[in-house]
Amino acid sequence: MNSDNHKKLLNLVFKLLIFVLLAIFVVWQGVFFLLLLLLLFLVIFTSYHLDWGWYVLVFLSPMINWVISFEDYWYFFQDYPTLLNINAPAVDFWLVLLLSSFIFCLVRKWFQGKKVDIKFPVFGLYLLFLLSAILSIFSIPSGAESIGLKYILRFILLIYFGFIFLGSNIVKDKKILDRSLITLASVGVLASVMGLVSFFLGVGVEVYGIPRSTPFAIGGWIPFGFQHIFLAETITTALPIMLLFWYRAHDKKIKNIWAGLALFSLFIGLMTLSRAAWVTIAFSSILFIFLIRDKINLSEIIKKYVWLSAVVLPIFFYLLYFMSSSWLVTSSTNPRWYLTEIALYLFSTHPIVGNGIGTFLHELNDIEFFWYEIGDLTDAHGILQKIISEQGLLGLITFGLFIGYIVYKLYKKFKINSLSNETGVYSLLGIFLITVPLTFQLFSTQYYTAKMWVPIGLAVVIYLFLYRLKKEKP
Repeated sequence: MNSDNHKKLLNLVFKLLIFVLLAIFVVWQGVFFLLLLLLLFLVIFTSYHLDWGWYVLVFLSPMINWVISFEDYWYFFQDYPTLLNINAPAVDFWLVLLLSSFIFCLVRKWFQGKKVDIKFPVFGLYLLFLLSAILSIFSIPSGAESIGLKYILRFILLIYFGFIFLGSNIVKDKKILDRSLITLASVGVLASVMGLVSFFLGVGVEVYGIPRSTPFAIGGWIPFGFQHIFLAETITTALPIMLLFWYRAHDKKIKNIWAGLALFSLFIGLMTLSRAAWVTIAFSSILFIFLIRDKINLSEIIKKYVWLSAVVLPIFFYLLYFMSSSWLVTSSTNPRWYLTEIALYLFSTHPIVGNGIGTFLHELNDIEFFWYEIGDLTDAHGILQKIISEQGLLGLITFGLFIGYIVYKLYKKFKINSLSNETGVYSLLGIFLITVPLTFQLFSTQYYTAKMWVPIGLAVVIYLFLYRLKKEKP
């Protein structure tokens, strides 16, 4: 037997031995060990295709209501009962897997002697926000500091390293960026289709005879939850992306497709009858007009389209009537006012460093008035209320510096290029990828989730790569 055949035989024996050992472990340890093997394979596979893993993360990011509970898969974890208490959105599980794949990829490159280039974009400013969260822990009563530490690990750190850090290190060219944007836009279209179907299924609540587009479950799959606001949030984030690809398209058919998708999504978004969505769309429209004011003749546009007031004004006055008289609105508004008053009260007790990161729900649990009036516990209804009550002025200032710096850099680049080239157009989109979800979170409770931070992560990617481009030809 020659040496080549000998090596092939040894290689075959080695593989058979590994297979036998794995089979023994599966029989010995059960399906849990098999699950670990599958996860390990997925981590290794994804480490070679990090861009694919990122697309999956972007696709899952608006679906934070799709929660995976280990208790539903007890047959995997029956020998490890402590794991049965684990539950989280599917996107969070995938985020941990993608982070593991990224680390595995770095280690592999290091062993191969390849250059490892890691970016930590705007980390200095985010570090200030992180430090404000750490300082706030000193306001938490002695013995309960673990609440703040867990919250920092679960949310504050994961936000940066999961969405901003990963995005900036995986999205290395415009092709991956475009595919990421199309992926996020496709989820917006999916949400819009679901909203349209809800009219025919009758799952939404009618408001004065007008059906409200509402998400619903598909079998056991609940991607957008059951509340209209979750549908509206996904659609409003996707709209600027659709408009970007409409503006960039040169082929008339493709341009018409993007225009149709944008108008369809806008209609479904408005038909959620979500006040947060209406405010976000209105603010975004005003901001857009302000940003391109030098490129348009506003008075001429008003004269040309003044007839639209016959359509818009009745809807506007109906919305005012709806907001002032509907029991649905008042039943939703009262808790929000209570929560805002409680947030301001908590802010007054520790105005500088706050009451401690992650403590709002615990503080609310001790307020009997809220229990009597509302009953169900909910987090601070707005990102500003959340930050000032838990991190005080330090948290608000450092968060504002972090977000404001990115927006300023994108705005600066947009002012130089305007809409004359891709750098200007993408910079404009980056501004809206931050301001749209942030505006929505002034009235919601999803501020520390993938739904808000994946778009911001994509805006940071735009800042990193397109901001460095040289001046392009129109």
